[in-house]
Amino acid sequence: MQNTWRRIRPAQWVLVMIAIGGLAFTACLGRDPSSVLPPYAATPRPIVSITAPGISRNTRVPIASIEPTATIAATPTDFFTPEFISYTLNGLVYDSALGTAQAIGSAYIECHFIGADLQKFNRYTQAGIDGLYRLPIRVRPGDGFVIIASAPGYSSSSVRLHGAEIGQYGSQLDFGLVNARSSLPTLPGDLGSVAIKGSVYDAYKGRGSAIAGAEVSIIDLSVVRPQTKIDLVTDANGVFTTTLLMHNTDQIQIIVVASGYLTNTLARRARDLVGSAPLSIALRLE
Repeated sequence: MQNTWRRIRPAQWVLVMIAIGGLAFTACLGRDPSSVLPPYAATPRPIVSITAPGISRNTRVPIASIEPTATIAATPTDFFTPEFISYTLNGLVYDSALGTAQAIGSAYIECHFIGADLQKFNRYTQAGIDGLYRLPIRVRPGDGFVIIASAPGYSSSSVRLHGAEIGQYGSQLDFGLVNARSSLPTLPGDLGSVAIKGSVYDAYKGRGSAIAGAEVSIIDLSVVRPQTKIDLVTDANGVFTTTLLMHNTDQIQIIVVASGYLTNTLARRARDLVGSAPLSIALRLE
């Protein structure tokens, strides 16, 4: 055997080694493939797209391109009881000197509630370029509120109402604003600002017995402007005073109410109030 190995030449040794390597490779092919580790490959991670709650968007749009939306805390659903009625106040804001054909664009309409529980719901809107506005509100029949119309260069105008009056007279309120720079009557027959002053007293005790704290409502019934109502309270001397922009065709109603007395209602023509003496209003006991 030893002689046999000695007789193999160096070139033949190379052939023997190649043959042995081939046998080893063939043996490897027969091994279980699960024991062979596959080459490393990166596992793709899913792309997670986070969308803010309540916002529906195309996932192809970058989040950075979406502007945040302001949110308002919801009103408790148990606050608005069945007594509340929804209305949409609407109307026209116009230049009183030029009439309804001259709308005042971008005028502001504000609603201010009298009751402390509703003041957090004070709101406003802006009229369009056509002078038209819409203002949704929700009120009870006894709730009082003030609607104010204003615009740059004009004197503001306001009216005080109760929820029941909207249901009775409708929700349309037109406002004719007076140019703040105007010193002349704005319409033929305008009387300008008319002072309305008076005193309230006990009818049995005479004029010297003033009634303080009496409630005085002055309603201007006009055919050229929206109806205006002003609520006043007499002072310690039983006196009330205010001014109204009036037309010579206007008529006013003055309603006086005081605790323990019968209500007294007076009617006057606007032109009779110009330069007249203060009104004297007597109330009789119930």
